[in-house]
Amino acid sequence: MEGSTNSLTATWTRVTCDDNPLTILGYAPCGGATKQFYWEVYISEPSLVTFSPQYDYVAWPELGVAGWRTFRGRISDGSLTALERDCHGGFTACMSPGWYTFVVYAYGGTYSSPSYSSGRGGAIGNRIWFTISRDPRSQKYGTFATADRPGNLDWVPHYVYAPNQHRSYTLDWEFWPCSNNLPFPAGVTPCGAGQNRVSYRVFSVTRPSYLVIYQSGCYASSRLYQGDITALTPPFTVVHECFSGTGRVCWVPPGTYTLVTFAGDGCIGQTYTPTIYVDSVGYSLHNYAALAYDFGALPADNTEYRTRPGDPLGPYGRPGSTDWIFCTTDAFASDPVNNCPVGGCEYRSAFG
Repeated sequence: MEGSTNSLTATWTRVTCDDNPLTILGYAPCGGATKQFYWEVYISEPSLVTFSPQYDYVAWPELGVAGWRTFRGRISDGSLTALERDCHGGFTACMSPGWYTFVVYAYGGTYSSPSYSSGRGGAIGNRIWFTISRDPRSQKYGTFATADRPGNLDWVPHYVYAPNQHRSYTLDWEFWPCSNNLPFPAGVTPCGAGQNRVSYRVFSVTRPSYLVIYQSGCYASSRLYQGDITALTPPFTVVHECFSGTGRVCWVPPGTYTLVTFAGDGCIGQTYTPTIYVDSVGYSLHNYAALAYDFGALPADNTEYRTRPGDPLGPYGRPGSTDWIFCTTDAFASDPVNNCPVGGCEYRSAFG
């Protein structure tokens, strides 16, 4: 497999009554099989390879195959060097460039002992072959120079009756190939042991925002940094430390941010996709006793009042008593008079 060729289908062979057991590099046939067949494949570059045995049965379930082995080198010219994979039934794995020999081991009747008394004679008459393919995908965002840059991820007003202005952005998927990203750039450290792969996303917000980062696919942990770290000198400022699953930041000021995602060898051949939810940030008007809405003296006239008599409607055309709960909304067992004087509190974000 080389160039644009990413898959091959081997020519089939049919199992006969002839026996030809052979010990190769000290390895006797799998499962005591007495019949074996050979194919050679060349792989031109490091690849994530899927090997899939194929069978055409004369009589189900008489497969008669004991397993496969994969050797490095060519058996046809005596250049075998090592066992790559012992008795198996197919695999997906990273493989280095070079020649490989695939051997299938089967059993069944012979001319002198056809075994017809117990079926059709094992694998006799069955066709055996395989397909082999390599994943053509490569990693997209594994270096500072190739970081994903989706641009501005801003919330958008779209509901006139409430501060419902969120928007979700699903970013492009990342692929984890066989090769890792070690060593990481200075200032970038993994969140845990075994995390040897990384993916970078640089994005911006133009207004104060509430961020929720959802993650799908295969990954280990992520970290959110302030600024475009691909253009900065360490140490970098961390906005949200390592998180798996969903990451939330209640209030981020306008600016640029870098989402860094780590993965390990267990993610080879799989993808990762983040989705970033962005919403406006507001402040509750009445989340302290000192700021409670005052309805004043309501007349006993059998009428429902949602605002102080005579007061105009509030934001979004709602009654003046309406309040909204945001990520900034907090709660106390008692009114924190010393920390929050009448007139409001200044909300302090993760940035100080």
